[in-house]
Amino acid sequence: MPQRICFDLANPTQWPIKLIQTGRDRFVVIYGLQRFEGLDYAEAAAKLGQSIMHAQACEGLLDPN
Repeated sequence: MPQRICFDLANPTQWPIKLIQTGRDRFVVIYGLQRFEGLDYAEAAAKLGQSIMHAQACEGLLDPN
């Protein structure tokens, strides 16, 4: 199976976030310079969510006071 980009969030004010499917139930999540490989569906979903939430927290969009 060729690699396929499933999700690509490129925001100029934050690090890019990508979800790439590399095979059946095999994924890679890229967050900035970090690359998490060999993830199954659940692991990729968790890592993608963590990456998105971390980026939002860094932008001050979580826990507004």
